[in-house]
Amino acid sequence: MKSNNLALGVFCSASKHVPEIYFERTRKFGEALGKRNISLVYGGAQIGLMGELANAALTSGSYVCGVIPKFIKDRELGHGGIQELIETDTMHQRKEVIYERSSAIAVLPGGLGTLDEAFEFMTWNQLGLHQKKVGFLNWEGFFDPIRDFCERATKEKFLRVYDDFEPRFFKDDDSFFSWLN
Repeated sequence: MKSNNLALGVFCSASKHVPEIYFERTRKFGEALGKRNISLVYGGAQIGLMGELANAALTSGSYVCGVIPKFIKDRELGHGGIQELIETDTMHQRKEVIYERSSAIAVLPGGLGTLDEAFEFMTWNQLGLHQKKVGFLNWEGFFDPIRDFCERATKEKFLRVYDDFEPRFFKDDDSFFSWLN
């Protein structure tokens, strides 16, 4: 991958039906990747927020690697215009490839699949299997309930504090990128 050696794994929605504000924010986030010379590793779809992110990153100069399970490639329309599209047999293999190729993780608004991916990476941090930053882009307060859950679970000792590798929540992209560096 060409870049400043920083490859950001991003989890987000493949839905085409989310509010326009999330498309706008995702587009700006993708453009910021290119401006900062950060490679993108994401779920491989050309639709929804995934497609918006990949297209913005591509046009801004980022190297883009998509990772998509074969059984959902047709449903999510695997992105044919990116530099690399890796097909896996399972969702778990998809997460493994994104993990291997990413320096850190950004979580953009999404549904159950997005949360599954984010929570698995957070669990791997808790278990000491890796130490990769996980940051939630909390646009429009989308992840407030998840942030509140994490704060309560930590306060009540269901989660332990693990310094730089606990999940962080950001209202704006600049704060996220400052934390990332």
